[in-house]
Amino acid sequence: LYKRLATLGACSDTSSSAVTISVLPPVSNNVIIPGESAACENAIPEPITGSSVTGGSGTYLYLWEQSADGGNNWAAAEGTNTLPGYQPPLLVSTMTYRRNVFSADCMPSISPAVDIIINPAPLGPVYAGEDESIFSIDTHYNLKADPPVVPGETGSWTVLEPGSAMIVND
Repeated sequence: LYKRLATLGACSDTSSSAVTISVLPPVSNNVIIPGESAACENAIPEPITGSSVTGGSGTYLYLWEQSADGGNNWAAAEGTNTLPGYQPPLLVSTMTYRRNVFSADCMPSISPAVDIIINPAPLGPVYAGEDESIFSIDTHYNLKADPPVVPGETGSWTVLEPGSAMIVND
């Protein structure tokens, strides 16, 4: 509680009305968690959630930022970027995100950054070979797919028709 007292020479003292200055605690608990740390190329990642923050005045403003260079340069994140959580858009390359929280005249709180890594889609066409008709229940057939077009890519067999099957990857 502060009050100003003014005196001028022999004149009597004059005082102002009292002013209260409140000290707010800093904004804290600003933690963000990506729904997934890696997403497929040309896919929309799961939302990033943010913890409930504490401190400040109790009223908060949010600003999500993104960085395409691992956190060296930041810009406002694309789309709706002023909510406690954030939905990243369709991504074609790895992106880094962070959340700024503002409350009254407190220093803004900046969350630790999180990365969403983009896994590239397979490059080559996937060709499993010619269709095979299997009529025997007692015989085990080995189906062999053509090798992937791009070295290092792998795949697995999937049964598309209802029923059951035993498929061996050779």
